[in-house]
This record gives sequence, structure tokens and C-alpha cells, in this order.
Amino acid sequence: MTDLKIILLKGKFDVEILKRYTYEKIYALDYYAHEELSRNLIVHDLADEILTENMQNEIFDKAVSLYNWHELIPNSSEFDINGLNCLSMVDTLELHSFFVNFLYDFIICKKIIEKINPKKIIVSHSLKNPILSLNQKHNFEYEILKSGNIDSMVYDKIEIKLNLGKFPISLKLSRKKYMILKKFIEKILHNFYNLQPDRISHKKSILFMEMNPIDYELLIRSLSQDGIQVIFLNNRRPATWNRKSVKILNENKCKVIDLEKTITEQDKKEIELLSSKLKNKIQTLKNSNVMSEIFTFDGVSFWHGIKDELLMTFEQRLCWYVMLVTSGVRVLTDFNIKQILSLNVVGETEKTILSLNKNKISSIMIEHAFSNYISETSCYDVLSMYSLFKDRIALWGGIQKSYLINQHNIKEENMIISGSPRHDIFFDKDKSLRNKSNVTILITPRPIIETTLHKKINLYKQYEKLLEKIIKHLGKIENVKVMVKMHPGIDSHNSDIKKIIKKINPSIPIYQNSSIKELIEESSVLINITPEGFDLSTVTLESIILGVPVLNIILDNKIYDFEINKMDAILNVFDDNKLEMYLDKLISDEDLRTKLIGNGQKFLQMYMSNMGTASEYLAREIKNSLDIKGHF
Repeated sequence: MTDLKIILLKGKFDVEILKRYTYEKIYALDYYAHEELSRNLIVHDLADEILTENMQNEIFDKAVSLYNWHELIPNSSEFDINGLNCLSMVDTLELHSFFVNFLYDFIICKKIIEKINPKKIIVSHSLKNPILSLNQKHNFEYEILKSGNIDSMVYDKIEIKLNLGKFPISLKLSRKKYMILKKFIEKILHNFYNLQPDRISHKKSILFMEMNPIDYELLIRSLSQDGIQVIFLNNRRPATWNRKSVKILNENKCKVIDLEKTITEQDKKEIELLSSKLKNKIQTLKNSNVMSEIFTFDGVSFWHGIKDELLMTFEQRLCWYVMLVTSGVRVLTDFNIKQILSLNVVGETEKTILSLNKNKISSIMIEHAFSNYISETSCYDVLSMYSLFKDRIALWGGIQKSYLINQHNIKEENMIISGSPRHDIFFDKDKSLRNKSNVTILITPRPIIETTLHKKINLYKQYEKLLEKIIKHLGKIENVKVMVKMHPGIDSHNSDIKKIIKKINPSIPIYQNSSIKELIEESSVLINITPEGFDLSTVTLESIILGVPVLNIILDNKIYDFEINKMDAILNVFDDNKLEMYLDKLISDEDLRTKLIGNGQKFLQMYMSNMGTASEYLAREIKNSLDIKGHF
């Protein structure tokens, strides 16, 4: 062991604290710590430079391997609720994010410790848990700085996003407070509009799980016109989210399930008793040697670092999980459900209902985002959940079908080539919105998404410089109007992007929840920023549909062999010295714009089926399976 004393920092911290210590090296583990140190002219190393791409891939794979960690526990059936293991009920993507973010810090700290073998480590509070895990094996002193917050499970904080005019605002509520608010609002609306379904109805019903009525209005209409009752089960975002969604529900005589109304007073007592029993069982896992073995990576157990947060999450949600299972059984038996539709199979609601269903009722997962996968990027397709679903998948076109057959051996009869129901409305184009006198540029900045682990500090630095370069260059061109549409995800980088844009030019309107269709129709050019070349945003496809040329800026300088790229349907560029030239060219070169639009339409013909009629097609497929004749 050396006599080195080092400091590891993550997140925001008080620089004054550092004056209390003598140290040989400081490492910044994320962009926020790096920014603070740089602003105060403190010399430091970027800790993530120690990670190779291979290490990142290993972390990702380890997280995926832990999706079913509960199955490795002896006597795991003791955690069952009506045959469903309560430890399996957390959202898979939330679990994935929790694991990869912890392991990212864990491995960086581990590699630094192994490289320099320090005598003492001073760390941010947010790195406490990785250090506690590593201290079980490595012999070093440590001290925790009283600053920063330890990362919690992703969905323990719910962000509500709204637009106040051209200004986006967001409110963060705890999961508990959000559920109380949601319950209060839903109770009023459900009673006023008579939305609770009749449990003795003989109408054939289709269950929509966690779907936005606005996105699937045409599908709802196509199904309900023949007497099918569409029932919504939304535990995350309410089906009655705004005035338009309520209008759609009313016009199509849809119903919305309030889970609490499906259970009795006796059920509530049993739910409380079972929750208490399961909490006691969960407590026995804390000091389990088996858990230490399950959660081992790179030769070191990290169970000590995650057990408190992980098990506390289950304990806090247990009552809700037991109620969800109890109510789920009633939903499947009491409402004459003949078909289940969902957009994924990994959310808490989807997992529960599909697991309880046990394939008795036919289910369809509707593809809801632009998917581009080839063998080179196949490791990431688990995030689209194709390989996790055992029933039918409604796909946008033949390219995805060929991929799933070749990569996952999915049977052809398990795929419906429907096209995209949520994009039918995009084929009803309104070019009148486009401003003829000005060139309107719509910038869609895709945030750095932590689930794939490509989040190195230099990438954040590059992103900020890129935004500044684009906005300042466009500001020099006459008659150019710039708008920004934020990505709808919950990634923390989204709020950073908004702050950066406001700092560069506070007059640029930033839209959060406005219609992406209307914004694209108002635009002359779309500039999409993607941190990773393999992760093309759905907005690029939507721009192609609406005949707006796309400049796709790729920060990792990787262009993959996707059909959209091979057919030059979008203009892919890197963040280099030629970027400003490409910006000017796309704005002023009509021949280039015409070529991109034409190539885009050819790509659409190959990629997307039933353009503008996907809702009718999918509704017909569903009705045929229910033996109902449709009027088409």
C-alpha cells in the first residue's frame, strides 16, 4: 500500500470542504463534479478515462443478467403473491438503470484503487455505497464528505412536465405524493364522466395497458365502432391526462379501471397482512451469503452497497404490489377481457397483468418507437423487449420482421405487420403551418441516456460545445427561426440541455409537451442530435413522414449499416469542422433538400407498412381474432 490520499467526487459539492484535506489526487466521476472543479481551477483527473469500451459492455451485460435475480434465491416461492414473485415486479428498465449506474461507479472506483493502492480515500456521499462494497475486500481508510445524494431507484421520483407558453416547466414529486395526487384527480374525473367499467357487462372488452389515448385515438375508434369496449389500465400516467384524452374516452365510450374499486374491505385487510409478512421475509435477505454471491462482479460482491436501497424500495412498494396483484386477478376475470394490448412487457402494470394472465388471454405488444437493430447492435435490443415477449408483436414493417426472425428465431405467426397506429395521423399532412418567409429550424436534442452506459464526461463536454456551436451559427443567418423540442424521457441530462440552451440564447422557445407533429410541420429543417449512432430517434422518422429534411448529428462518430443510412434518407454528420458547412448547405441547397425528401419517401416504402391505415389494419386483425366482423 502507498501513502497516497485521494479524493473521489461525484455530483455537486461544496468546494470549501476540500480545503480541509491534504491529498495527492482528485478524480471527478461525473460531469457535475468536473464542472465544479474546473470552475474553481482545481486540477483533477477524469475518473471514467480508466474505463474501456469492453468494461462498459461487461457492465451492461451484467445488469441484463440480473433481470431475474430473484429466481436464484433458495425457496423464492416464499415471496409469491398469488403465484407472482413480488421481487420480480419492479420495472425492468428501472432495475437496469439502477444496476448499471451503481456498477459504473463501482468499477471505476475499483480500478482506481487497484491501480494506485491508496492509503486513504475521501469520497462524495453519493459514492458511499460503492466504497463500502469495495472496502469489504480492499484494505484502505475512507471518509465520506457530507454532500450530494445517494442515487435512488429511478421511479422513486416522478417528474411532471408541462409547457407554460413557450417555457417548459417540470415538477418532481415523490412516488408516494404523485400517487396520492393521481388518485385524487382520477376519482373526480371517473365519477363525473362515469368511467369505471361495469363488472357484469357482457361486452367483449380489450384492455389497453399504460397507453395514451391521444396517441392511439384512431385505433380506439376503429375498435369501439363495432361495440368492443376499450378499457384502460394506467397506473403511471393517467388515461385522463388532459382535456383531449378525456374527450377521446367519452366519444368512444371507453372505460378506465380504478384498481381500488375492484377490491373489498376484506381484501384490504388481507393485503395489509400479506405485505407485513413479505416485509419480514425481505429483511432476511440483508445478510444472506446467497445474495452476496448473486451480486458479485469482477471478483467482488457489491451486495453490501445496493442492499439497503434495493430492499427498501420493495418494502415501500409492497402494499402497492400486493394490491396490484389482487386487483389484477379481478381485472382479468371480471371485465370480460378478450385481448390485452401494451407497449412494453417490463413495466410494473404490464409485468403483473401478463404474468397473472399466463397466456390465457391473447396479448399484443405494439411497437411504439423507431427501431434500428442489426447483429452489431443486437445486445441493445433487450431495451426494446422483443426477446422478452412470448405472444404477438405488432411491428411497423418488414425490416423489423426479418431482424427478429434472423436474430431471435421469433415465429412469423407471432408477428403482425401492422405499421404504426400512433403515426397514422402523421400521414394527414398540414403544410399550411410552414412559414414561407422564414426558415424555421427545429432542434431535437436527444439526451445522453445512462442505460447504455455511454456517458463519459467528455461526451457531456462535447454536447455542450456542440449546442453552442449550432445555436450561435444559426443566429448569424438572417430570417432563421430556431425552436427546440425536448425528448420526452426522464433522463437527468434533459434539464441540463435546457439550461445550456437558455444560457446561450434565452429567446429560443423550448417545448416540452407540445405536439411534435405540429412543430415539425412548422419547420423547414430538423436538426437531431444523437449521442450514439446506434440510437436513432423516432423524431427522425416522423420528419421523413412529414417531408422535412433531417440533419442527424452523431457525437460518437459511429454510423451503422441501417437501411435509413444506406438509402441516404437523412444527412448524417459528425461534430467536426464541417458541421457549419452542412448546416448552411441544408438550409440553402434546394437540390440537397429535395434529394433527402425523395430518399426518405423511398425508405418509408421499405420500412413502414400500412402508412396512414395502421390503426384500421391492427383493429381488423384484433376483430378477426375475436370473431367480430368490422366495417371497413
